Amino acid sequence: MGGNYFLLDKFRDASLGKKLIQKIIPLALATREKLGRRPALMEVCGTHTMAIARCGIKNLLAEYLELRSGPGCPVCVTDQQDIDYMINLARLPGTVMATFGDMLRVPGSDSSLEREKARKANIIIFYSPAEAVIYASS
Repeated sequence: MGGNYFLLDKFRDASLGKKLIQKIIPLALATREKLGRRPALMEVCGTHTMAIARCGIKNLLAEYLELRSGPGCPVCVTDQQDIDYMINLARLPGTVMATFGDMLRVPGSDSSLEREKARKANIIIFYSPAEAVIYASS
């Protein structure tokens, strides 16, 4: 458990963030030289977008990179009705629910996949769609 706290401390280490910014800027400038414009990066997750803005990273890099908000990750874009449907499916006997781990804690109207997993629903966490396909074909 101590290792996890160490990692969290590293994420909050401003000196590491400054070093990363110092490495990103020359790469962005070199890319701008090749493209003739600022490179654009898409932020896929709304939570990450907010964290990037809140920490000041977006402002620090605005001159060098164009950060665009993307389509959103599954947690950000999944409708409440769909979450409830997934929870109800997970409750059915003989059902195997495949999901990314970050979907477990998304609250439904009366439960979450995490709660259903604790109640012995067969919910398997995958880290890529390919992993789920391999599981399904076995």
